[in-house]
Amino acid sequence: MSATITIKDYPCGSGKTTTMIKSFKEEEKYLVILPYLSEVDRVILDTKHVRFFEPTTESNLTSTKSESLKELLLIGHNIATTHNVFERLVPMVEAGLLDDYNIIIDEVPEVVQTVSSKSKTSIKDFYTNGGYIEVEETGLVLPTDKWREKREEVADTLSSRILTHAETGCLYLLEGHMFIWAMPVTLLSAGKSVTIMTYKAEGSVLVS
Repeated sequence: MSATITIKDYPCGSGKTTTMIKSFKEEEKYLVILPYLSEVDRVILDTKHVRFFEPTTESNLTSTKSESLKELLLIGHNIATTHNVFERLVPMVEAGLLDDYNIIIDEVPEVVQTVSSKSKTSIKDFYTNGGYIEVEETGLVLPTDKWREKREEVADTLSSRILTHAETGCLYLLEGHMFIWAMPVTLLSAGKSVTIMTYKAEGSVLVS
């Protein structure tokens, strides 16, 4: 079942973060995605009636933010984090870890971004024919086990940034030479509800 998506347009300085904090309910679960770390800190510190956690690598139990995020979701904690979490959410959405969460996105996120541009020859000779990526008919780029196993050996030739984005399941090859990251629709249909708080939403790529 798809989540209900609500877009709330707030004028600048209207106190949307304060309003959001007051709206939290103890019996619900929340994943709050914010543009800045300072705002993550504010939600964690200023929310007194509901406890929030931030994915971190400081714990001895997790070595990456993705692992920390997954652990928090498995436990069922409320989470406050920044927009870069979108790159890590796809496998967790597919695993159903956000099914009972209310997702709140503060500010319209970037839905498409250029990751890298290479010559068609380089992509064909080094990436595709080399057996390091597979490109589906849709343009979706999938890294192979060969690249994962040899990532350190080929790091001076193949872009580790491309590999990182490809692992999210959101990387596409456009016109045979440009790698782009595109937010999948599944992220906006995850959870119990999705609320996007923004200003002048009608002008954004996300809403259009």
